[in-house]
Amino acid sequence: MLNISVEKKVSKKNALDSSMEKHLASLSKKEIFAGFFEESKYPTDSTRHKGVAVAQVAKWQNDGTIGGNGNIPPRPFMDLAALEIKDSRAFKKALTQPVIKTLTKTGSNTAKLKVANLMKEIIQLQILNFSEPKNSERTIELKGFNDPLIETGRMYDSVKGKVR
Repeated sequence: MLNISVEKKVSKKNALDSSMEKHLASLSKKEIFAGFFEESKYPTDSTRHKGVAVAQVAKWQNDGTIGGNGNIPPRPFMDLAALEIKDSRAFKKALTQPVIKTLTKTGSNTAKLKVANLMKEIIQLQILNFSEPKNSERTIELKGFNDPLIETGRMYDSVKGKVR
């Protein structure tokens, strides 16, 4: 009788391990993204960047350009956001939630979307807070203010968090 009881416990443990592996495998099938996606473009009737993907303008701003797209000094807001996300205590805590939710079968997709939205908010804060290097005098004159990563708000509004 003792042997049967031990076998039942081992069998239940193996079934639980198998179930947990299956749920964790399902977690890895979806990825969490935040940033600029292909559907976000500047309007074709805008004064600048007519029909250009917001992701392209964000890359020009982040990396800087010389020549064809004007001389834009590097404003590494995405690089800074990536560092902040990596070091963020709130982000690290949020990352554990999809695993917990998957293991308990209580909505890992919602937890993943919360992680994506936290990443989105960090990127948006970098856009809002970025101030150096400042805009050129000509750009300040055209925009009417000095905010290097804000002109119309299109880039800020285009940051999205997604789970795929």
